[in-house]
Amino acid sequence: MANKSALVSKAFLDAVILDLDGVITRTAKVHANAWKQVFDEFLLKWSKDNQEPFYPLNIRGDYFQYLDGRPRYDGAQAFLLSRNIHLPFGNPSDLPGDSTVCSIANKKNETFHALIRSGGVEVYEDTIKKVKQWRKSGLRTAVISASKNCNTILGVTGLTGLFDVIVDGIAAEHNNLKGKPAPDIFLFAAASLYVKPSLTAIFEDAIAGVAAGRKGGFRLVIGVSRNDHEEELYKNGADIVISSFDEITDSIFEPRIRMPSEIPSALNEISNIANAVKNKEVLLFLDYDGTLTPIVNRPQDAQFSQQMRQIILELMKNSSVAVISGRERTDVEKLVNIDNIFYAGSHGMDIRGPGISMSPETAINSIPLLNKAEKEVRSRLENVSGLIIERKKFSIAIHYRLADQDTIDITINILDEIVTGLKGLKKTSGKKVFEIRPDIDWDKGKAVNWISKQISKDYPNSIAVYIGDDITDEDAFNELKESGIGILAGSHKHGSSAKYHLVDVEQVYVFLSDLNKILKGFK
Repeated sequence: MANKSALVSKAFLDAVILDLDGVITRTAKVHANAWKQVFDEFLLKWSKDNQEPFYPLNIRGDYFQYLDGRPRYDGAQAFLLSRNIHLPFGNPSDLPGDSTVCSIANKKNETFHALIRSGGVEVYEDTIKKVKQWRKSGLRTAVISASKNCNTILGVTGLTGLFDVIVDGIAAEHNNLKGKPAPDIFLFAAASLYVKPSLTAIFEDAIAGVAAGRKGGFRLVIGVSRNDHEEELYKNGADIVISSFDEITDSIFEPRIRMPSEIPSALNEISNIANAVKNKEVLLFLDYDGTLTPIVNRPQDAQFSQQMRQIILELMKNSSVAVISGRERTDVEKLVNIDNIFYAGSHGMDIRGPGISMSPETAINSIPLLNKAEKEVRSRLENVSGLIIERKKFSIAIHYRLADQDTIDITINILDEIVTGLKGLKKTSGKKVFEIRPDIDWDKGKAVNWISKQISKDYPNSIAVYIGDDITDEDAFNELKESGIGILAGSHKHGSSAKYHLVDVEQVYVFLSDLNKILKGFK
């Protein structure tokens, strides 16, 4: 590793995003050879036809400068222009040949597949070993590639299950993502992982890739130099350049998140929690489904027990209480049915409480767009068996707990099509639910921060405690990582940045009872 890495302070991360070619697999060499074979044949013919000297494609220079990491049509055009060769761009449906940019790029793809069939695909074992370690520690993982062959290569190598998210050239085209050096593909992968770029590291061997990572504002942009192009990677935005993943140690970064089994129990750590809240006003935030009530197949069947209601009434005597939910605010108000507490529905986009009322203006402006999306969702999915469609003020929920896998796959494709056609909305997911929501910078974490500031006007010495069970609650855990207490109830499929863990709703009740005793004892 170059000495320049010493300039980077230790990073705490939620996720890593890795490029495929040259980082995970040895297909970069195959891609380079395929481009060289196709372009050398084209350039030889071009030089004869135009009576110019023949200069073959130089892998070390031309490939890494113009072709590596780019969508193949963009790369082909960039290389041709570097030689002052102007061909019609053509159409992606062009047959492999040499009359248009697209036909040359398609010929390269055909050649690439032939080379793969004859030689197979090798993987970098140092990368695979490290990714497995990261996943075990709780880091979320994604693989990106400009290539439309990404899933094929992962399938051939048996690596598909190693990544939570795969964003390839097909997904990029479907979602209108610009190619590198634009950061779109990395930002899309981070959003699909439900992580922030500022808490994510990317690994890239391409010059265009590290430039994209730098533009995207990622916490660490790590260049992978398998071919001695370290300086070019640094010049284009790499924080660190490595030649092997064995060089990545805990001194560079470590996961901010952990799997539930590795998170200490809030019940076992109750004395530490007592010390943290001592002499402070506790702002208690509670998710509803999966936290105050068990998860059920039908949302309307979730029952708020009298026992849980009573402990919240007790806690209100010595703390401020808010219920924050993905449900409609009016819905969760009726279910909880407790006055003088704060309610935040639609993942914090609809807030009401004693003396306060707020919804982000950007969310309000998205309502007409959500109305259009609802019509399309209902027209295409309302009669599909196993799905429950629920319209909320600021989102559309599609519950699929009762659906089979084929139905789920179809639903994903349809929702992706709808969101792609309606700019300003995004698809998110939780426990057995997809949601279409405004694509705005607002989440449960932002809501917790906003409510806390309102309450802190009267109680400047306060501490927030948040208990939630789903991936959407991670935004709140992240918000409170340094200043409050995040507690994961149950588990979800990703690692969590919560400080403590409770196994289920029953343990949530026990913890709230213990917390109530602690707060009463301080009075």
